[in-house]
Amino acid sequence: MLISLPRRQTLSRPSGYLVVMYIASHSGQTSPCVRTIFKMKLLILSLAVLSCVIFTKGCEPPDCDRKDCGSCGNACCAIEIHWPAQTEDIYKTMMGGLTNGGPDSRYTFKGGYDLRKDKAKADFILQGWHTTLKNHYNDTLDFTLVPTNDTYSIVNAFSISQIATAYCDAGQNYKNIIALMNSFGVEYQWVVVHGCPQR
Repeated sequence: MLISLPRRQTLSRPSGYLVVMYIASHSGQTSPCVRTIFKMKLLILSLAVLSCVIFTKGCEPPDCDRKDCGSCGNACCAIEIHWPAQTEDIYKTMMGGLTNGGPDSRYTFKGGYDLRKDKAKADFILQGWHTTLKNHYNDTLDFTLVPTNDTYSIVNAFSISQIATAYCDAGQNYKNIIALMNSFGVEYQWVVVHGCPQR
C-alpha cells in the first residue's frame, strides 16, 4: 500500500592509565596515593565507556520510527517513491539538495550518471552520503530514477549504514531518505520495499 505524504570513534585509555598499572603490578605493595589514583583512572575509564555506549545509538527525531536490524547484513532501508515530475527534473533537484548539504547540512553529493545513453531501464543514478549528528557515522544513499507512462517517475531510494557491525540503526537509514525527500517540498507517495519495518 502506497503511503502519501559513520566512522566509528575509538576510545583511548585515559592518560596515566598504563603508568599506574605498571606501578601497581611491579611494586611489592602500593601506597594509598597510588591506589587512589588507580581507582580514579578506572572511574574515568568507566564513565567514558558508559558515555560511548549511550550515545553511539540513537536517531535524532523526527522520522526515527522505522528501526532496521540487519536487513542487508548491516542495517538498511529501501523505499520506492512516486514523484510527480520527469526524471531529469528530479535528478537536478536531488543533486542540488545533496550538494547543498540537505535539510541538516550533513548530506554530501558523491556522484551521478545519465543512464539514458546506455538505454537502461533507469534514466539516472546518483549517490550521496549522510553523516549522523551523534558520533559522525556515515551512511550511503543510492538512488535510481525510473520513468513511467504515468504522471510520475519512480525513485528507488536506498540507505545503508557504512560502519562495520551496524546491525541496528535506531531508524537512521529511514530518516536519511524521508528527511531528504521532505526537504524538497513536493507531494509524493512512497512504500517500503525492504528493511525498516513499521514498529
